[in-house]
Amino acid sequence: MSNLSITEISAKIREEVNLYKADYRVDNSAFLIWFLRNIFKLTELESVDAVVDGPRDKGIDAIWVNEQENEIYVFQSEFSPSNEAQSGDTKIREFAGVMQWFKDVESVQKLQTSSTNEALRHRLTDLSIESKIAHGNTVIFVYVTNKKFDNNATEYLATTNFDAYDIVRISD
Repeated sequence: MSNLSITEISAKIREEVNLYKADYRVDNSAFLIWFLRNIFKLTELESVDAVVDGPRDKGIDAIWVNEQENEIYVFQSEFSPSNEAQSGDTKIREFAGVMQWFKDVESVQKLQTSSTNEALRHRLTDLSIESKIAHGNTVIFVYVTNKKFDNNATEYLATTNFDAYDIVRISD
């Protein structure tokens, strides 16, 4: 994709997201499925299964486990239908609150019992997240957007250990 301009890449992503949207979900979820397929190189089934985005998802849009590396990936995504949109720090700061749910076994148990998002509860159980936390798996928080991070976002991200992707990083 790097031979294209960011505007062209944005248009191509939106076009491909629309294909996922037709088959699976709304814009944000479809974008996250696209990201997992194209950037994380998951299969379509793995990507679709990972997404738990929906009402009462506690700010968690997807969870994926890399079993070989003992890593738990927790995703939050933000999608814009516009080429020129920028992502500030507000939603990223909100995502920072998600970290508390994965700090220890007790926190994961609270997340499972407090969440009314059925997809999230099932994903936590199906992936044995509680057990993985107990066994010391690393939790990696990933924020992804098809927008460009503005200065506020860039400055705030420098204070976190998030793995963050905006349209500029996706384009590389």
